[in-house]
Amino acid sequence: MKAGKLFIIYFLIGALAVGLTGGFMSTGVIEDDHDRNIEIPDETMDELQLKAAYNGEDIFWRFEWEADDGYYHDYLVYEDGEWEQYGESPVGSDPHGVYEDRLTFLIDDGSVDHFSSSGGFMTVTEGMRYMTSMADADDAAEHVDRDWVRKFLPETREDPDDWRTMKDDDELEDLVDAGYFLDFWHWRAHRSNPVGHAEDTHLLQDRVADEGDMFDTNWDDENEQPEYMYDPDSAGMHALEWDKVVDREYTQDDYYYLGPDNMTEFDPDHEWEDGDTLPRRPLEEPSGSRADIFANGVWDDGKWHLDLERAMDTGNPDEDKIFHEQGVYDIAFAVHKNATGTRWHYVSFPMTFGFERGADIDVHHFEGDTPPWDEIEWETVDLVYPGQITWEHANDPENHAGAGAVQNEQHMGSFHSEEDFSYYGIESEFREEIMLQWGLTTAAVSVFVVLFSIGVIRTARIERRDDE
Repeated sequence: MKAGKLFIIYFLIGALAVGLTGGFMSTGVIEDDHDRNIEIPDETMDELQLKAAYNGEDIFWRFEWEADDGYYHDYLVYEDGEWEQYGESPVGSDPHGVYEDRLTFLIDDGSVDHFSSSGGFMTVTEGMRYMTSMADADDAAEHVDRDWVRKFLPETREDPDDWRTMKDDDELEDLVDAGYFLDFWHWRAHRSNPVGHAEDTHLLQDRVADEGDMFDTNWDDENEQPEYMYDPDSAGMHALEWDKVVDREYTQDDYYYLGPDNMTEFDPDHEWEDGDTLPRRPLEEPSGSRADIFANGVWDDGKWHLDLERAMDTGNPDEDKIFHEQGVYDIAFAVHKNATGTRWHYVSFPMTFGFERGADIDVHHFEGDTPPWDEIEWETVDLVYPGQITWEHANDPENHAGAGAVQNEQHMGSFHSEEDFSYYGIESEFREEIMLQWGLTTAAVSVFVVLFSIGVIRTARIERRDDE
């Protein structure tokens, strides 16, 4: 065979390998897959604006962030003689837009290892709700008394990588006595804001509400109907209209919620019509330490404007972190917006805030009852979509090059930027697919290199033999 023809054959085979390489590289693996609990947000980064102030007795926070009008949440709709639920926590965004916006943040006083360096990422493991590896409902119920697994702190498990291995109540109490818990401030646009509060909770073996009441479930299991409806005398109606809910026609000045000032016992004899709608989460007059945080959230022109206030010392050191003059504390923020729940949120890296001390966020001191907000500059906090980055992965030296830095409590911001992390969050959802694509691409390139090299060598030999 002539040298030229032989070379052409090897070249064509190599070209085919290059073509395969291009095919592997151009084939996207990132796509929504609800069977695997995957829905990727259109934007992987966001921003939160904030200010903070204190007067020696109370701490005040002011926040702003862009979002749709997310104060609708979880409704019961009358359809063909039955009440159907809309707005359960979805994979990604609720299609009807009836899942409330939320602002949450975790706070520590230095008692929880790794929180100051890894923030909320230390609370996430395989098996949690809506992870691709989401635990079986029966398995979860056996170990955590619920059909799904939520955030928890590593030291509450005998094996921090196994959510099933929860320590007994005495050991958990000892952890609380040692201050090993995170204060968890939880503002809800529907379930707490209309009654002027954010929900005061804390994080230990699970997300735990502080003592007291704030909202309930509007359902009578025995009769398969709501327990409460709107009081026509105070609300001027028996129910909302579903079409108006979906079309966002109810404003914050309307009774989009069901609360102590506008509800009465459900009347099954009322002539209910298709589309009649009742909130499934009736609000209660807040009570106990669960009601420690006062809130006023207003959605206006595409943005939330939220004020929070809490006593620096609530008198509940086993549920709240107590703030002191000259103190510095760790904090990590999260925002749920645009009708998303569970893990579809934007989160910050851990930060610090301090009272007259050097910190990322300076809590401005003032005299009086109302902070001089106009005199305090806004701070901008970058937020990222975290994907399915778990604590197991972060600490695994075989799969994470930075595992040593994580274990040594090196701040994640010292070796990752928020922009980098926004890509890692997406990659975490498709590790297997990306690795397979990378392997196929590498194999195709290798085939091309080998065949091209063989072609060049064989051609050179034939030409040299012909010359002899």
